[in-house]
Amino acid sequence: MNYETPLSDVGMVDEKWPAWKVTVFVLAFCGSFWTGVVYLLARLLA
Repeated sequence: MNYETPLSDVGMVDEKWPAWKVTVFVLAFCGSFWTGVVYLLARLLA
């Protein structure tokens, strides 16, 4: 198999995030969202 990108397609290659970066981003986003929800509920109910 040839894994090299032809020179004519170099400018057309889309950069994709590695899976670990996507996982860290999703965990951080969801964690901060649910932390905010818990904080608001604690302030309203306490």
